[in-house]
Amino acid sequence: MYEQGARAWGFASDRWTTGRLAEAIQRGFGIRYDCDHVGRLMHKFGLREKRREALQARARRAVDVALVSDFTGFRTESPSA
Repeated sequence: MYEQGARAWGFASDRWTTGRLAEAIQRGFGIRYDCDHVGRLMHKFGLREKRREALQARARRAVDVALVSDFTGFRTESPSA
C-alpha cells in the first residue's frame, strides 16, 4: 500500500500523511486506526521523517529562499542617482 503511493489510493498527490494512510488502511482493510497511532507505526517502520530532520530540512529551505530573495533583490534594485 505505502509503496504504491497515496495517488494510487485516490489522493491528489503521492505524499502520505498520517490521515491519508489511516483512511487508506480503513478503505483497504476495514480497520480504523487513529492518526496518532498511524504516525507511530510510520515512524516504527521508517516511513516517516524524524522530526528533527524535518525541521532541519525546513530551516535549510528557508535559508535558501532568504538567500535567493536577497540576491534577487540586490540584482533588481536600480542604482540611485
